[in-house]
Amino acid sequence: MIQLSVGFRLAIYAALGLELDLDLDDADAEDIDSFQASYDKAFDYAFDRQFRKLEEAEEANMWASIRWMREVLGKLKEKAKDLELRDGREEDYFCLIQQRDTYNEEEVSMLLDIMILASYHTSAVTVAWTLYLLSLNPQVQRRLAEEVRACPPLRPSARYRLSGGNHEKGGEELSIAKVEQLPYLHAVIAESLRVVTPGTFAARELREDISLCQGVRLRKGQAVLFPLQDIHLDPRNYLRPTEFDPTRFLGKEEDGEALKRRKPSSCYVPFGFGARACPGERFAWAESKVLLFAIMQHFNVSSAPPSFPPIVSQQRFVQIAKDGIHLTLKPHS
Repeated sequence: MIQLSVGFRLAIYAALGLELDLDLDDADAEDIDSFQASYDKAFDYAFDRQFRKLEEAEEANMWASIRWMREVLGKLKEKAKDLELRDGREEDYFCLIQQRDTYNEEEVSMLLDIMILASYHTSAVTVAWTLYLLSLNPQVQRRLAEEVRACPPLRPSARYRLSGGNHEKGGEELSIAKVEQLPYLHAVIAESLRVVTPGTFAARELREDISLCQGVRLRKGQAVLFPLQDIHLDPRNYLRPTEFDPTRFLGKEEDGEALKRRKPSSCYVPFGFGARACPGERFAWAESKVLLFAIMQHFNVSSAPPSFPPIVSQQRFVQIAKDGIHLTLKPHS
C-alpha cells in the first residue's frame, strides 16, 4: 500500500500545503491511518450499488465511511487554515481558490474533497500499473530512464517530501512544470492509461429516448455505461492495441503510429469525456508524472520473482491488481 500512501501525501500537499510528517500530531496521524480503510470500504460499496441493492447494514457502512472521510478531510482543512494564518503559506490549491470570489466556503470544501478523493487513489494506481508495464518492456524503461536521468538531479525541498525521510537542504527544487514538459514521460503514462485504464467505464443518465442500431431503443432515465477500456483496446482505433508502445503519443509519424493516423479524441478517454469528465485530470497528470519521475531518477524496475501471485486485474470503480503488484526496485548505478 506504499504507493497509495505516497499518492495521498502528494494530494494533500498540493491541495492543502500540508506535509503529513511535519504538520500533523500523533492523533492526526491515527486518523490518516484509518482513512485508507474507509476509502476502500466506501468505494467498494458504491461500486456494488450500481448493480444491486445494498443490504441495510451495507448501506449504513458505506455512508459511515463517507462521513468519516469527510471528517478527516475537514480536520486537515482546519489545520491548513491555521498554518496559512501562522506561516503565510500561499502556494497551495486551498489558498488559491479561497482568494477567488467565485466560490463560497461550502463550494471550496467540495472542490477540495473532489480533488483529493478523486485523484490520489487513481494516480497511485496509474503509477503502479505503469511501473508494471515498464518492468515487462525494458526497452521502454531504458528510453524513459535516459530522458529522466538527463535532467539535473532534482531533489525535494525541505517542505516537499514524498517518503517522510530526511533530505539535505539545497540543490534544485523539484519543478512540476519542468517534469510535465518531458515528452517521453508523458507518452509512457498516456500509453499506460490506454493499455490499463484505471477508470474502466463512464456512466451517463439519458435525458431523452434514443434509438441505436439493430433496433435497440434506450429510454429516458436509463443509465448507460461506456466501456472506456474497450474503446482503448479496439483494433479499429489502434494498431496492435494490446502492445505497450508509448511512441503512439509522441505525435511523430516517423517515431510511431501516433493515434493511428490521428483518430478523434473520443478514441482516447482515460478521464471520461464531455462536461462531466474527471475534474481532477490536470492534477492527476501532474501527480502521476512527478511520482514516476522521482522513482525513475533513482531506480530500475523489474518484475517480482515467480513465487509471487500472477497479476490479475480486478475491475471496480478503479481497475486494480487483485493480489497487488509486486515489483523489485534497484538503485541504478
